[in-house]
Amino acid sequence: MPHNRETLATVLETELTEGGTVLGRFGVPGLTLAVVGIYGVMTYSVSLREREIGIRLALGADRRAVQRLALGEGLLMAVTDTVIGMAAVLGYLPR
Repeated sequence: MPHNRETLATVLETELTEGGTVLGRFGVPGLTLAVVGIYGVMTYSVSLREREIGIRLALGADRRAVQRLALGEGLLMAVTDTVIGMAAVLGYLPR
């Protein structure tokens, strides 16, 4: 069985210059954790506002308006986190 005698520096340089597979291997789990985190925060936020949502619905608020309220908050959080994350990534990528 032949052995590959490349040094670690050569392997890392190749990995980083040929499509950034090392960054991708860390990026996919990071993105997954971010999505799960946003889901958790949104679930907690909605659970804290159960009374408010119930009162709104009891006073005649449209169901879609209440859904838009919760989803709008989640969308704002997701967009803000995405912009911050992209700015951080672009600041660290080699040029």
